[in-house]
Amino acid sequence: MADKFSALEDRVNRVLKLVTRLKKDNGHLKRQNDLLAGELADIKRRYEDLQVAGRDQTAAVKSRLATVLHRIEELERLDS
Repeated sequence: MADKFSALEDRVNRVLKLVTRLKKDNGHLKRQNDLLAGELADIKRRYEDLQVAGRDQTAAVKSRLATVLHRIEELERLDS
Protein backbone atom coordinates (compact mmCIF):
# COMPACT_ATOMS: atom_id res chain seq x y z
CA MET A 1 0.00 0.00 0.00
CA ALA A 2 2.82 2.40 0.87
CA ASP A 3 4.39 1.69 -2.52
CA LYS A 4 1.16 2.62 -4.29
CA PHE A 5 0.94 5.89 -2.40
CA SER A 6 4.60 6.62 -3.11
CA ALA A 7 4.09 5.92 -6.82
CA LEU A 8 0.95 8.07 -6.83
CA GLU A 9 2.81 10.85 -5.04
CA ASP A 10 5.61 10.66 -7.63
CA ARG A 11 3.07 10.91 -10.44
CA VAL A 12 1.35 13.87 -8.79
CA ASN A 13 4.72 15.61 -8.34
CA ARG A 14 5.59 15.01 -12.02
CA VAL A 15 2.22 16.41 -13.08
CA LEU A 16 2.73 19.46 -10.87
CA LYS A 17 6.18 20.06 -12.40
CA LEU A 18 4.74 19.70 -15.90
CA VAL A 19 1.87 22.07 -15.12
CA THR A 20 4.30 24.60 -13.68
CA ARG A 21 6.53 24.35 -16.75
CA LEU A 22 3.54 24.62 -19.09
CA LYS A 23 2.29 27.67 -17.21
CA LYS A 24 5.70 29.30 -17.58
CA ASP A 25 5.87 28.38 -21.27
CA ASN A 26 2.35 29.68 -21.81
CA GLY A 27 3.27 33.02 -20.25
CA HIS A 28 6.29 33.25 -22.53
CA LEU A 29 4.17 32.41 -25.58
CA LYS A 30 1.57 35.01 -24.60
CA ARG A 31 4.29 37.68 -24.36
CA GLN A 32 5.63 36.66 -27.77
CA ASN A 33 2.12 36.74 -29.19
CA ASP A 34 1.58 40.25 -27.82
CA LEU A 35 4.86 41.42 -29.38
CA LEU A 36 3.95 39.87 -32.72
CA ALA A 37 0.48 41.40 -32.58
CA GLY A 38 2.09 44.80 -32.00
CA GLU A 39 4.45 44.28 -34.94
CA LEU A 40 1.55 43.22 -37.15
CA ALA A 41 -0.42 46.33 -36.19
CA ASP A 42 2.62 48.47 -37.02
CA ILE A 43 3.07 46.76 -40.38
CA LYS A 44 -0.64 47.22 -41.19
CA ARG A 45 -0.41 50.91 -40.29
CA ARG A 46 2.68 51.42 -42.44
CA TYR A 47 1.03 49.56 -45.31
CA GLU A 48 -2.03 51.82 -45.07
CA ASP A 49 0.27 54.86 -45.02
CA LEU A 50 1.98 53.59 -48.17
CA GLN A 51 -1.38 53.05 -49.84
CA VAL A 52 -2.40 56.63 -49.04
CA ALA A 53 0.94 57.93 -50.27
CA GLY A 54 0.54 55.87 -53.44
CA ARG A 55 -2.92 57.30 -54.04
CA ASP A 56 -1.56 60.81 -53.45
CA GLN A 57 1.28 60.18 -55.91
CA THR A 58 -1.15 58.77 -58.46
CA ALA A 59 -3.35 61.84 -58.11
CA ALA A 60 -0.33 64.12 -58.48
CA VAL A 61 0.84 62.29 -61.62
CA LYS A 62 -2.67 62.44 -63.10
CA SER A 63 -2.77 66.16 -62.40
CA ARG A 64 0.62 66.69 -64.05
CA LEU A 65 -0.45 64.64 -67.05
CA ALA A 66 -3.63 66.68 -67.35
CA THR A 67 -1.51 69.84 -67.28
CA VAL A 68 0.78 68.47 -70.01
CA LEU A 69 -2.18 67.47 -72.16
CA HIS A 70 -3.71 70.92 -71.70
CA ARG A 71 -0.45 72.59 -72.76
CA ILE A 72 -0.19 70.31 -75.78
CA GLU A 73 -3.73 71.28 -76.76
CA GLU A 74 -2.77 74.95 -76.40
CA LEU A 75 0.25 74.42 -78.63
CA GLU A 76 -1.86 72.62 -81.21
CA ARG A 77 -4.29 75.57 -81.25
CA LEU A 78 -1.42 77.97 -81.77
CA ASP A 79 -0.22 75.94 -84.78
CA SER A 80 -3.71 75.98 -86.32
